[in-house]
Amino acid sequence: MVWSGWESVIIYFGFENLAPLVERAHAKKFIAQRNLDDFNREWAYARAHPECPFEGDPIEFGRGLAQEVEEAFASR
Repeated sequence: MVWSGWESVIIYFGFENLAPLVERAHAKKFIAQRNLDDFNREWAYARAHPECPFEGDPIEFGRGLAQEVEEAFASR
């Protein structure tokens, strides 16, 4: 579950430098709940919609990273 959550954090906050590590984690079978196609589809959507990286879950800019992270984890 940690690896799956890790994927969501990368997508949600657009951590481009960590995205290649997802492929490596899938190759090593660290992520069993999802597949690389799921990640790539969600990553592409998030890049195209930075104001709402997950459908129906908008980021409210200006609140600060700490509050955004806290609320993101509390709602998942």
